[in-house]
Amino acid sequence: MIRKYKPIALAVAIVFVLVTIVSAFTNTKQENIIYTPDQEEPFLNLSQNIARIEDLSILPVPRFLMDYYFKRALQDGLIEAEDAGSTERLESLTEDVINTLTDLVAAGRDFYNRQDFSEALQKYDQAIELVPQLAFLYFERGQEHFALGNTKQALADFDETIRLDQELAVAFLVRGKLHAFLGQPEKALKDLNTVLDKDPSNIDALLERGSICAALNNWNQVVSDSTAVIKQDGNNVQAWGMRAVANQNLGNNKGALEDWSEVERLKGPSLEIFVNRGNILFNEGNIEAAATEWTKAIEIDKNQSFLYVNRGIAHGRLGKLDSAISDFKQAIRLNPKEYSAYNSLGFIYYLQQEYDKALDNYSLALKNYNKDPKVYYNRATTYREIGNYPAALDDLNQSILLDPSYVEAYISRAGTYFSIGDFDVALKDYNQALKLDPDNIIAAYNRSLTYLQKGSYDQAISDLTTLLEKYPELFLCYEQRALAHFQKDQYDLAIKDWKEYLVYDSENAEVNYRIGLSYLKMDNYDNALTYLSRAIELNENLGRAYYQRANLYSLQSKYPEAAEDYTRAIELGIGLDICYFNRGIAYLSENKVEKAVSDLETVLEISDNEVLLTEAKKVLDLIEADFK
Repeated sequence: MIRKYKPIALAVAIVFVLVTIVSAFTNTKQENIIYTPDQEEPFLNLSQNIARIEDLSILPVPRFLMDYYFKRALQDGLIEAEDAGSTERLESLTEDVINTLTDLVAAGRDFYNRQDFSEALQKYDQAIELVPQLAFLYFERGQEHFALGNTKQALADFDETIRLDQELAVAFLVRGKLHAFLGQPEKALKDLNTVLDKDPSNIDALLERGSICAALNNWNQVVSDSTAVIKQDGNNVQAWGMRAVANQNLGNNKGALEDWSEVERLKGPSLEIFVNRGNILFNEGNIEAAATEWTKAIEIDKNQSFLYVNRGIAHGRLGKLDSAISDFKQAIRLNPKEYSAYNSLGFIYYLQQEYDKALDNYSLALKNYNKDPKVYYNRATTYREIGNYPAALDDLNQSILLDPSYVEAYISRAGTYFSIGDFDVALKDYNQALKLDPDNIIAAYNRSLTYLQKGSYDQAISDLTTLLEKYPELFLCYEQRALAHFQKDQYDLAIKDWKEYLVYDSENAEVNYRIGLSYLKMDNYDNALTYLSRAIELNENLGRAYYQRANLYSLQSKYPEAAEDYTRAIELGIGLDICYFNRGIAYLSENKVEKAVSDLETVLEISDNEVLLTEAKKVLDLIEADFK
């Protein structure tokens, strides 16, 4: 009996063991290389690496909180001045004219101080009509016009003042302030520079120029001007605050924190100090300390919605998701129109995998403001998570429409196209992302995977090789390049790359399995056995490793070992019909006819593989014929 069944078994087994080695990796190519059952998707995961809580932006400090440091009044009271030539001009006047002029100016100043600007203006009109050559009269009347809101007339009077007296620095100062008030920064700076050329230590001019430069984002000049004031007056709170903000914008966080501490020493605790200090600490990565500062700010003013948004983001970064939700909800209660609060709340729900709530809040954010591409991006990420790819594409299209330079949106859209099998369009988006950002690792890596899926192995190898040249530590590239080499039948190169990968991740069962499979393809049974056994040692539930080791044992005529591994593969649900068939052949080779027949009959029951069914019937017929 043994002599009869063994040739039958061998004749069929050789065919099907070899076929199943190939088919196992063919399936791997289509299903398991890019997405393996025992391995996470090898994409640089878009939902975790791009749509991150770190990307939620804290809100800037509202301008009204900084008015104390940057919004400067034209004047606090009437600035009295006399032009350099006034004495000489007065000498040519009669005593009666001088007395009348003196009375008119005194009355005008008195009316101004009593804020009766109309009466004051009448007195200056009379004084100028009486003595039109005195510059200081136009200067003081210009201030009356400004107090009444007559900016055009005020500017005309200041122009006349300067025409009559080029040395009256205060006229340049006030006209510069008026130009700034009228939104004419270049003219304002010209006047202020004239003042500072005449008097480099003029604190009022330095602060005014600093304020204008802040509006122009010329933060280096702001630092220079505020420092010049501090050197003269170490207790000037405005200068310290101005320099703190400038240092903050220049990225000099250490200097900014020191300046805000000085402001606190001079002024005492205040909302803007805690808010700005919190923002600095947050941007430095000191999230816990930032949350503490914002809590202090909330204790001063519980009605500022932006504070709850910022603290909520900090709580989210700290993993305190429930606290984050509470803060965002409070922000919404205070300001139902604050779209960023809905966006941030949606993201926390996304992290909690409460996708319906996430989508609801993103939609509310867009209802309040539909021009932020990041909100569309975040909602698209959630749609991708639940497999609603058409909705994800709609949002990503809108995100890119709003910001055609949004690299992450192109990458996400490419990943979405990949998910629905539209690889050519995915490649176009990855190419666009790399055009915008040639050094983007995620786009380059994921493009290589798309090439792999398309079967464009040379392009995949090229991308992965370039990445490894730039980033040798990106060891995932070795794993994927090895797959491309395998598909090109370059098994030695595949093994080399997978072994390089194991330097970084020595206990990766999947990679050990693939090396074993490559050696099996090269008929190097000893090394194949070593790596397949190592894969099983690392993951006792890796069914395909048992399956391929069983094939190896069959090729070596080690049928008991083969049958045992096929049994384990069957228990793990791997290639059931082929496993039953090959185990049946192994049993037959051991002359275990009943077990062989049982397995082959199972193949007939469960398989839809016509070749396999034909061969199973053929073997059963041979066995039946032998018994007759």
